[in-house]
Amino acid sequence: MLLHQITQLMQHSPYVIGSAKLKQHLDNLKQQMLPVQGQRRNQLSIMDTESLELHIKFMQEIVMTMRYASGGLDSHSITKVEQQVLFLMNIMESRGRYLSNQEVNDINCELNRFSLFLHLCRLESTKMYKMHCNNAHVQYQYDIARKTVCSVKKFTTDQSTIFRQSLGNLNRILNNVIVLPTQERQQIVKALNLKQGHWYKCPNGHIYVITECGRAMQVSRCNECGEKIGGRRHTLLSSNQVATEMN
Repeated sequence: MLLHQITQLMQHSPYVIGSAKLKQHLDNLKQQMLPVQGQRRNQLSIMDTESLELHIKFMQEIVMTMRYASGGLDSHSITKVEQQVLFLMNIMESRGRYLSNQEVNDINCELNRFSLFLHLCRLESTKMYKMHCNNAHVQYQYDIARKTVCSVKKFTTDQSTIFRQSLGNLNRILNNVIVLPTQERQQIVKALNLKQGHWYKCPNGHIYVITECGRAMQVSRCNECGEKIGGRRHTLLSSNQVATEMN
């Protein structure tokens, strides 16, 4: 049964990122099964069996997580995921063949971190994120998520909660961003007959216009999301941005 599970994982591993290191670890597990496969003894000891089951379980989680969560990654994210796979494999190999309860808990924490790290990499690879990664609110939430999941400290339930909240906020901000087709932007600019320097964006990316001199003189609220827009004394709110795509 264990040998069959290892064989199945070896069939899946070539199709995921970091496959060479995964295959190496699976080969090591397979070597531990050779005495049984060669029928030199009837069965593994209880300790050996439990050890193999744990290692196989961890490998299954890594392979399955990557198969279902690593699609759509750009080349930069793929490189980062490969490094993370190597890190995970090194952790498992450094723990040795037999794992204590504490080591099992530590590895499970790192597997949780890895799963969330993949989700962040997928977001980074999206066109929407790349278009709006300089948005102040996007940067703020992204930094929280990245620092949480990339911390050198042990990954805890609290950190997982903070990460999920930040990732959820990121998705909400990006989903609220309005992307106007080029032709529609040109028609709006032409209709209002306003020169460069009149177009701005609220913290969530909604575009608004300041008439007259085009400089911020008062604080108002975005009609779409209610966030503060504008500014005072010709100084734009730090949470707002110039809508360069409208110039």
